[in-house]
Amino acid sequence: AMDYTRVVRLAYKILASTALVHRACPGASITIASVPPTSQ
Repeated sequence: AMDYTRVVRLAYKILASTALVHRACPGASITIASVPPTSQ
């Protein structure tokens, strides 16, 4: 149960930080998604 709670909290932090990034720069996700990982 402890490990599951850690995973949920970690995922929540990632989702929260991602949401903040999207709010600050909505075009960032589109730009990153449009660029293939190989070109980076």
